[in-house]
Amino acid sequence: MNLEADIGYFLGKSFRGHGIMTRAVQALLDIAFDEYGLHRVYLECAADNLPSNGVAQRCGMRIEGTLHGRLILKDGYHDCNHYAVLAEEWPDIKASLQ
Repeated sequence: MNLEADIGYFLGKSFRGHGIMTRAVQALLDIAFDEYGLHRVYLECAADNLPSNGVAQRCGMRIEGTLHGRLILKDGYHDCNHYAVLAEEWPDIKASLQ
């Protein structure tokens, strides 16, 4: 057992740009590490989806690579950026975000 989880999300257009998803992902990271004792949490987003990449980056997640043609969206296949954070990294990252 790897004790890891992934985060997936979608936010309606009228709610974007208000920091909602960044706060939600930070809260999920707290729960994943503090309550569930997970070791690693990751998320994937389309490489060309700059707002979604920004969520991962603002949460202190590290990009681990780009998977070519990984996501299929309405207009076809897209490259996907893979971000992750480890439990031992989260306390320092969290402190730097406050």
